[in-house]
Amino acid sequence: MGRIAVISAVAALGLLLPAQLAMAEVMPLPVPVRTIYPNDELQDGDFATKEFIVNESIKRNYLLDTEGVGKSVALRVLPAGKPVMLRAIKRKADARKGQAAIARYAEGGIEIQGFLVPEQDGSAGEVIKVKNPQTGVTLLAKVKADGSLSVGGN
Repeated sequence: MGRIAVISAVAALGLLLPAQLAMAEVMPLPVPVRTIYPNDELQDGDFATKEFIVNESIKRNYLLDTEGVGKSVALRVLPAGKPVMLRAIKRKADARKGQAAIARYAEGGIEIQGFLVPEQDGSAGEVIKVKNPQTGVTLLAKVKADGSLSVGGN
């Protein structure tokens, strides 16, 4: 793709203003090879690269590579051939709202294990609201990569 075509494509997307072109660089960005719809799981094979003129703002707000994209889902339609905004995708939830998950509390050599029900989706490392289905008590738990929950002391 020639430089004029790249500039035209960037202008069509509204990514850069003329004043920003002076501080920009040509860089390959991943673009979907097919239209991806909300809640579709993303795969590495769903992307190709295409050169665009980018500035620092675009580097902060758009997907720059597809590393780790296989653990993500689309939040909105991702048109084929267009750069992907970071806010248009999210990590796939390790804990799903309404689906019971094993929860562990461990402190001082004592471990308690049971089931809690997440009140929101959560990915590994996030702290989410969960409910004890037996008592109705709501508390906070940290989501682990295997989808289990860690409560309190650990």
